[in-house]
Amino acid sequence: MWGHKIIDGAVYSTLVRSGMPESTGPYVELAPSGYLNVIGPRGKKTLDVIAGADQGTIRWFEDNASNERVQFATIALNGAVTRDLWVCTWENNGILLSADVGGSISIGPTAGVNRQGIYIGGRFDDCDLNPYTTGTGSVGTNTYKWFSMRASYITPDDICFRETACAICGQPFTPGDILMLLVHTIHEELGTMCIPIHERCKDTPAEITVKVPEVETRYHLNEKGEVIPYQAIKTETVKEEIQRVKKGFRFDETTGKFFRKAVKKKKLRQDVMALDAPHGRQFTRNGYPIDPLDAFEEVETEPKRPATKEEALETVTVERRRPVYKAVTVKIGTSETN
Repeated sequence: MWGHKIIDGAVYSTLVRSGMPESTGPYVELAPSGYLNVIGPRGKKTLDVIAGADQGTIRWFEDNASNERVQFATIALNGAVTRDLWVCTWENNGILLSADVGGSISIGPTAGVNRQGIYIGGRFDDCDLNPYTTGTGSVGTNTYKWFSMRASYITPDDICFRETACAICGQPFTPGDILMLLVHTIHEELGTMCIPIHERCKDTPAEITVKVPEVETRYHLNEKGEVIPYQAIKTETVKEEIQRVKKGFRFDETTGKFFRKAVKKKKLRQDVMALDAPHGRQFTRNGYPIDPLDAFEEVETEPKRPATKEEALETVTVERRRPVYKAVTVKIGTSETN
């Protein structure tokens, strides 16, 4: 404790630090600039709590063997007006919310798996899933489809098929056509699988080959503690190379064009002085200590500009779980199915 003062039983100090004076880490310190710093065993900051800028901020760093201090995560109130709780990770790392029992939610790469998007493990417990406004939102798109959907009852406003042509004659469906459903597989997990055909083609001899998912035996523990075998879709984990937008670039979905974001760097404000103190760097304005968050300003060094696809994209390898398929051949007009 340096420069301490006691007033009416309250202890004031310029710096409070745990451990021995000669220790380089680990230790915890309270700095006069409004920081709580957690220093790791290699003498580098691993966590800090910032009290400045009228909004508290928690930051995590890696105490690695290199000389570079890498910030990995931040929790803060985002924006001076909205005050959203902002949880962010850096350096291509994700966010994992996990309970001892009951499932998990991961965003981005977590647990050593370079996964994209959001992954939810576990089951929803007796809840409804409703849009905020009726007639809005989608479950999947033509580009990104879910693999399967299971429900006791489905009440649609309209029935749509992804097929646009008859599987027998190959001719496209047109308004006014009468359709029928052709059963091609009785599946162990998915049940009766069908495809639409023209009603006029139902007696036409044909041979159709379709892909259906394979199944495997898995086991379920029910609420009575019984282990129950069941048939589930067989999957495999595959590594795929994908292209994604690099950090610092953006893809505009409304125009189909790529842009390089404006480059901004933090610069010490002109009216601020930086001093190297025994317990770390301090920042002052007019001779008074200030918060490090107030000591710097963002300066644009490069403006936003159009970018080519080649410079905006990078190739990365990700792991994805895919269903395993097999081919099934149906011969119309006979009882043969392979």
